[in-house]
Amino acid sequence: MQNPWELFFSSLGPIAWAGLTATIPLALVSFALGLVIAIGMALMRISVHPVVSGIARFYISVIRGTPMLVQLFVIFYGLPSVGVTLDPWPSAIIALSLNVGGYGAEVVRAAILSVPKGQWEAAYTVGMNRTRTLTRIILPQAARVSVPPLSNTFISLVKDTSLTSLILVTELFKVAQQIASTTLEFMVLAPWRGGSTVVSRTDPTTGPLLTARGLHKSFGATEVLRGFDLTLHRGEVVVLIGPSGSGKTTVLRALNGLETPDAGTIAMSGGPEIDFAPEVRPKPRVAKQQRLALRDRSAMVFQHHNLFPHLTVLENPDLLLFDEPTSALDPELVGEVLLVIKELADEGWTMAVVTHELSFAREAADHVLFLDGGVVVEQGPPAQLFSAPQHERTQRFLTRILRPLDGA
Repeated sequence: MQNPWELFFSSLGPIAWAGLTATIPLALVSFALGLVIAIGMALMRISVHPVVSGIARFYISVIRGTPMLVQLFVIFYGLPSVGVTLDPWPSAIIALSLNVGGYGAEVVRAAILSVPKGQWEAAYTVGMNRTRTLTRIILPQAARVSVPPLSNTFISLVKDTSLTSLILVTELFKVAQQIASTTLEFMVLAPWRGGSTVVSRTDPTTGPLLTARGLHKSFGATEVLRGFDLTLHRGEVVVLIGPSGSGKTTVLRALNGLETPDAGTIAMSGGPEIDFAPEVRPKPRVAKQQRLALRDRSAMVFQHHNLFPHLTVLENPDLLLFDEPTSALDPELVGEVLLVIKELADEGWTMAVVTHELSFAREAADHVLFLDGGVVVEQGPPAQLFSAPQHERTQRFLTRILRPLDGA
């Protein structure tokens, strides 16, 4: 894995250039055109003519009721079916402008309606018609009111420009994707979060890195953990498997200090050591410091992260926690992700992994725990647990996962 600082500096130029030459111009042009559309639609929306007002109402409803991505696809991929073919850039500008127009129209309309009715009447008394009243009296006052919400619209537009990469516009996000696809580093702009240091696989007999004993956790009337125990040695890979709702994610969140158990202890070699028993629970400030100490020693990859935030934090944590790291990925990317985790395991990183990928667990794990109902039903080396499970509940779970048609 490439040094993160080298990757940062080598990527900074292309990403900055894409931002200056694509993302910023795309956002500015689209916002300017969209603002013109927004003002026009707002004026149509407040028109006394029902047909004119209805057209504006329909346009605004369509834009606000459909995702930006759908609008991009309709313009770039849908128009060619009726004989209108546009290049990526014009398609992106049209789609983004129409989107800004739909959302901005309601902002401008609300700003116009916020101007007191007396301003209209005062303008009429000095001989101004409706058009002059709008341009000379109402719109200047409405502009001051609409600036803050329109600023938010512009910020959203800048973020939405990343979607144009899907219709082949090479903007900032597209360049970052191209870099990530070749380096597998998806956090290239955050090298200060750590580097990739290769460590050797250590002997588990040197003592546990982490020990958890008797963890209990309830959410309302539901008891999620009922006396969970875990011993994790340096360089060891422990995989937690089990049905949904068995407490696997809650275990990882407790080990990282994101959840506070109702009872039990968590101790890491060199500290911290935390007793969660109600009668000895520390004061809130001390408890917060202890949770932060846990996080200083570990890093967690959640279910809904697209790809590998941990690849840029490997220098700092002693323990890596993975909560179903492949659950939100395209099936074609699952193998790549698991391969990188396997490489980390081979390099000697200490890891606790929650996964439903049993083939990965069989190959990468040193120890597998099967959880159900908040307790460890069975545990052991993967070869033993997968080939000859002893508990009936484990056997039933593995059969449903590995041979789903057997029970059909």
